[in-house]
Amino acid sequence: MSRVFGHVSDVGPRGFGFLRPEVADPGQKDIHFHAAFSKEGVFDQLKVNDRVSFEIATTSEGKPHAVKVKLAPRQVGLTLFGITYAGGGSAVKVLSVPSFVSV
Repeated sequence: MSRVFGHVSDVGPRGFGFLRPEVADPGQKDIHFHAAFSKEGVFDQLKVNDRVSFEIATTSEGKPHAVKVKLAPRQVGLTLFGITYAGGGSAVKVLSVPSFVSV
């Protein structure tokens, strides 16, 4: 499994929440996660919009869920016409593209 970056879209007091991947397929739902699958002590620190890294696994019912959730450094970027870019020098990475832009 490879690590995915995203943001916390919801975090509840009962030990679970939802994450939104930075790069997602159109119509993809936020990914569920449980405190038991976060790095030790991380769940209690999470707030909505925090940047995190995680891996996506599949439950026994075939649904995706996030595991090995941990806080990630905030990425500095430039948003231009709704498209967010990050990087420096000759390497630039597109972080997000609004849904009205076809890629």
